[in-house]
Amino acid sequence: MQDSPQRGVVKISKRRRPFFVVAALLGGALVLAGCSPVSESTTSQACDTPGITAGEVRLGLLISESGAGASMAQPFRAGVDARLGVANAAGGVHGRRVTYVWRDDESASAVNLASARDLLSTDEVFGIVEASAEAYGSSALLHDSGIPVVGIALDPTWASNDNMFSFTNMMAKNSSVSIWGDFVAAQGGRRALILRHASSAASDILATRMSDSLQAAGVAILGNDEISALTLVPAVIGERIKATAADTVVFAMDAENSYRIVAAARAAGAAIRVALVPPDGYDPRALHDWGSAIAGTYSYLPITPFEVSTPVYRGFFNAMAAYAPQLQPPNQTFAAEGWIAADMYLRGLAMVGGCPTRAEFISGLRSVQAYDAEGLLPASLNISTSVGEIIRCLHFVQVAPDGTHFAQVTPTPLCGRRLATDD
Repeated sequence: MQDSPQRGVVKISKRRRPFFVVAALLGGALVLAGCSPVSESTTSQACDTPGITAGEVRLGLLISESGAGASMAQPFRAGVDARLGVANAAGGVHGRRVTYVWRDDESASAVNLASARDLLSTDEVFGIVEASAEAYGSSALLHDSGIPVVGIALDPTWASNDNMFSFTNMMAKNSSVSIWGDFVAAQGGRRALILRHASSAASDILATRMSDSLQAAGVAILGNDEISALTLVPAVIGERIKATAADTVVFAMDAENSYRIVAAARAAGAAIRVALVPPDGYDPRALHDWGSAIAGTYSYLPITPFEVSTPVYRGFFNAMAAYAPQLQPPNQTFAAEGWIAADMYLRGLAMVGGCPTRAEFISGLRSVQAYDAEGLLPASLNISTSVGEIIRCLHFVQVAPDGTHFAQVTPTPLCGRRLATDD
């Protein structure tokens, strides 16, 4: 793959702070504990399906390399590179190497649609791996065209299209889960203020789902406030939190600004018992930036924490060092999610025959009743029934008192019950 805006090797980039959210040559095949073989077949054949040749499966990687969602792109792509690197070193899938062509949707829904069209018509990819909050831009096209899409769910379209597969879905219409409310109540939270991004449909829906969950646990909602570029003044928001006497602040917005607000609220003297930030808050760089100012802050995770000693994580770190050494540190949430998304795609490819079609891939992967990415998910995912459902189990971690590391809150994931809502 060439290093261009269309075909890529992961580029080294500085950490972006949005308002809102090369393969190493080895002497032999890299064997990783915890990674089961993708395919035992070593035969391949030419096929008529786009993206499938005698020696290659070509995917499209649709990410937000620039714009508001850019912070997730580099780690997610690095995780994809690491997982595909392992698979290809072991012979690929049915004798084919799995490669990708990538596009930047610039964190814009119209560009997301144009990029998806380009991947299908110009590059003739088999399917899409996606990490973008603008996925709704192309979701109708990809669904109507029968294109299999795997990735992280950052908007509700993932819950309503059977061609889209995700292990992170937290947004769906007419459905929530009790997990957030159960957790806050168990930590002693009784009065909550929810903060969300203005002009963001996904943030609004997530905030609503969290509100449903908190109320089901008996936690009072003191406000569901929009935060815009003009009103993002942490000191002012900190005073607002203090004035409400909220003991809980739940963020349906990016972790970077969530941490800024937590630090400001504490400086203002707000008595916060529970501060709950989204999964991207689980990042060692945040500890470096904020330290003890965010001590005690919680994050909820759709992945197993890196602190858990599992064979697959040992394999993950070996693969990251071999195939994506530019990502430092490698223990980033989006990197693990990129790895899992690629692993799920490999699982689907391995299930179909030597000459797969897109429809066979979708049908095959949708039939899987137990998928846990070799232990990287908090609980086994029943893909066959996951359309329209929010994931029910999460891990929770907390910033240590000295602000130097994360600690697991419980040794096992917490699972909630499903809640019907009145959307």
